[in-house]
Amino acid sequence: MSKLRAPLCQQLTPQVDERAIQRIWAGVRQRRGGSRFARSRTKFAWAWGIAGALLALALLVTGLRFRDANRATNADPKAALTGPLVSRVGGALNTLGGSGVSNHQLSDGSSIALDAGSRLEVLENTGKTFVTVLRSGRGTFAVQPGGPRRWTIEAGLATVEVVGTRFSVTRSEGAVEVSVEHGVVLVRSELIQDRVQRLSTGQRLVIRATVPAEAVGSPSVHPLPVVAPGASAARPATLDELLVRADERRRRGDERGAEAALRAALATHANEPQAALAAFTLGKLLLDMAGRPADAAQAFARCLALSPPSALAEDASYRLVEARARAGDLAGASAGASEYRSRYPGGRHARELSRWLGEH
Repeated sequence: MSKLRAPLCQQLTPQVDERAIQRIWAGVRQRRGGSRFARSRTKFAWAWGIAGALLALALLVTGLRFRDANRATNADPKAALTGPLVSRVGGALNTLGGSGVSNHQLSDGSSIALDAGSRLEVLENTGKTFVTVLRSGRGTFAVQPGGPRRWTIEAGLATVEVVGTRFSVTRSEGAVEVSVEHGVVLVRSELIQDRVQRLSTGQRLVIRATVPAEAVGSPSVHPLPVVAPGASAARPATLDELLVRADERRRRGDERGAEAALRAALATHANEPQAALAAFTLGKLLLDMAGRPADAAQAFARCLALSPPSALAEDASYRLVEARARAGDLAGASAGASEYRSRYPGGRHARELSRWLGEH
């Protein structure tokens, strides 16, 4: 059965012209005063006329519904090429995932499937870029080949960049796994050799916070080299090296590169004395440069949990209040202010706390 090239109502064209309709009405008027047989024929003709009108109306309504259904299910191709991505049914993309499995069809033909308990946030969505962060769980991404956007998936220890392919990213405590079903992706991380790795069909890369990256390829492709724990081929960067790298990237305006270096420092050197400084620096980057106060609050809280020196602890306590207030967490900001005042009566940031709490 062939598909209609247009809604049904546009395929129906009238088969009777205006002159023919007038002749029919003239005949009806002549017969109205005739015999009972003629009057019966007139009534019969009227019945058929009403039935035909009702049928035409039903076909018209069906055609309109068919047209509206097409509009609802087929996104505007121009909008999919030039504007931000939306759900196939027209919804905005903000935070995806939940307690159950979810599958999201996007306006450009791409899709995102999330396992139960996964959480994906959309950070940037334009006609040229689509940047998300996988906060937890596993997501499978089917990116439409040849599209105008470069997709980027942030996953803590690693960043995945792709133009068109199907792959999955799994983020767990202390590890990230990237697996490619077909196509090619680039994985960037401070924990892999040369900080970048190319993955193609059938290949998988596992990045762990405590050991060098482990890469495995399927038998049908050239496998990536397997780096055993403790091997010298991929020596993890020291904490000082990661801090210097983060500072260099921050000066160049590379916020993501600086954040990746600082997160790698916290993941691999959390027991070293300068880890608190890495957490504080990450908080400042997220609050002052990236404009992500909720994430900054987590970094400042992490700094305080790492037992920083007294001067750094006071600054971190104050910045924690600021970050929470800017994130809209007024209850958390008030609790942090009470903690600051208790620990540092007459501290150098005491007067500034009132501004973030709306006190007069």
